[in-house]
Amino acid sequence: MRREFIANVSHELRTPLTTITGFVESLLDGTVSEDRDREKYLDIVRKEAGRMSKLINDLLDLSRLESGRLDMNCRAFSLKQAVETVIERLEGAAREKNVIMETNLGEVDEVYGERERIEQVLSNLVENAIRSAGRQDGGKGKVNLGAGKPAESGRVEVFVEDNGPGIPPGELPLIWERFYRAEKSRDRNTGSTGLGLAIARQVMEAHGEKIWAANAAEGGAVFTFTLPPAEKK
Repeated sequence: MRREFIANVSHELRTPLTTITGFVESLLDGTVSEDRDREKYLDIVRKEAGRMSKLINDLLDLSRLESGRLDMNCRAFSLKQAVETVIERLEGAAREKNVIMETNLGEVDEVYGERERIEQVLSNLVENAIRSAGRQDGGKGKVNLGAGKPAESGRVEVFVEDNGPGIPPGELPLIWERFYRAEKSRDRNTGSTGLGLAIARQVMEAHGEKIWAANAAEGGAVFTFTLPPAEKK
């Protein structure tokens, strides 16, 4: 497992690094002379450097979470405000993919947990949903963020649903593994590090809560996690 992990990390870092090196060499040796081309090359270098930075930050987060060295500063916070923050953060990516994002939180508002980490979970789930949405029939993508409070559990269930092709049943247990991708080449091209779901699972386990995935009856995937309502704490 350690050897496989190191091999995966090396590959994920080497790919953008090779791209950066190639474009920088072209800029330095004068191969690229037009201002428009230089700007295009520099923009690619910037994006690839950002991709490497995100991967390194995700690896550090995952390491701290798995070792239990990440302190959780839990308190009551507004789920509605957290969702609005995530929507605002990702609306550009959704617009670029022609995806509509909707929210349906009902009467749920204050929950208990570490807001920054819950926003991280939501961001990872929504980013995945944006990549998948609309791919089933080539139509307009839709992502729905919702929440409900089931009477039997007393827990708030927060979900992120897309209208994509769903997840092959045999892969459902595997999607939480580090670097696991159902479509490796496609996800690399869209900037996924392959660590988002692994981090989401670790964050929810650190909260003592549950997270799971399922396929919706009408198509698409639904990711759900639980949080206690603020009044329970």
